[in-house]
Amino acid sequence: MTEKQRCLFSEILILHLEFSLEQDGIKKWDLVKELRKKKIKLRRSMGVEAYERLLVKGREAYGIKIKKKV
Repeated sequence: MTEKQRCLFSEILILHLEFSLEQDGIKKWDLVKELRKKKIKLRRSMGVEAYERLLVKGREAYGIKIKKKV
């Protein structure tokens, strides 16, 4: 991961925290839009495969389980 990508990833983490703490629906919506833009930018910068690996490794490291659709 390049330095630029690390900064972008840090911004995503901070935005996600802000989203989880925000109570105002309109502000939450704005945060969602900004989060989506930054995630797309990071995915394009890293490449889809590397981005997906990052997500999988992060989930494994923190014990996050994904709800699978039936």
